[in-house]
Amino acid sequence: RIERLHHAIEERGGLPPLRAIELRTCYVHERQEWLDSAETNGTVTCGICLETIDMSDQVFTFCHPFHVTCIRPWFIRSHECPLCRGDLLKF
Repeated sequence: RIERLHHAIEERGGLPPLRAIELRTCYVHERQEWLDSAETNGTVTCGICLETIDMSDQVFTFCHPFHVTCIRPWFIRSHECPLCRGDLLKF
């Protein structure tokens, strides 16, 4: 049953749960490029819900910051970044 789900999500271009747990995570304060960005004003914002991400929050090491709970539903649809369409598997 899990294998069928895995296969169905992959066929649609999504990121199956078993692949998602292999993704690397970090803390927001470890990503200096997010903190240095001119538009952040010292805060880091989730690219999906647009709420502030706390510096101590753990996030995936993607091209853009997202709350883990915000990006997980996206994995069912796609393995690309919802903002820039970069391949999330390459991060």
